[in-house]
Amino acid sequence: NPTSSYTYTIGAGGAGGAAGANNGSTGGTTSLTDGASVTLSGSGGVGGNGRTASGGGTINVGALGGVASGGDLNIQGQCSSAGVTLSGSRASLSVGGNTKYGAGAKAANGAAESPTGFGSGGGAPSVSGVNTNYAGTAGQGGIIVITEYRS
Repeated sequence: NPTSSYTYTIGAGGAGGAAGANNGSTGGTTSLTDGASVTLSGSGGVGGNGRTASGGGTINVGALGGVASGGDLNIQGQCSSAGVTLSGSRASLSVGGNTKYGAGAKAANGAAESPTGFGSGGGAPSVSGVNTNYAGTAGQGGIIVITEYRS
């Protein structure tokens, strides 16, 4: 049964890492509570690992998606893809995680595109030459969707 009021917080998207070997920041937590029996929470995804363009032969695993808690069904958010830097050839950097409500940032040559929709992850650019460091893009903020249920 609904209570008279709820407290909620919409988590902000994590910031993209600055150009070079600078990690992105973890996104904020989105939560909803009635102050008594209901507390639902979804943490933001972990910020990705930064690296320099000249650091050839490196592999960075994808960053973990956010974690849900308090619900009957708690599903972890999608991870970002892994990134690889190949010396003198191409730096193929990671792409942000997707959500039901949006697509993670895609890698574009020389700049990362921004993610679209709620809760989707930022990304890093794909670089033709490995001489220039580029910044990553920020993730999108969270979302709360409330659906009425009748038994």
